Amino acid sequence: MQSTLEQDAMKRGEGARALAVERIEVTQMDLRHALEWRSETERVMPAIRLVVGE
Repeated sequence: MQSTLEQDAMKRGEGARALAVERIEVTQMDLRHALEWRSETERVMPAIRLVVGE
């Protein structure tokens, strides 16, 4: 799903930038989800441990 900003960037020939922004947003969303569901994430993927500085 593309946002209006990404569609405008594509029209201006900034396709690579639009894709990079989209990938960053997806990665941030994945990380937020993993942190919110930390115990479930560690149970499903035991080799991955999320470390959060406090």
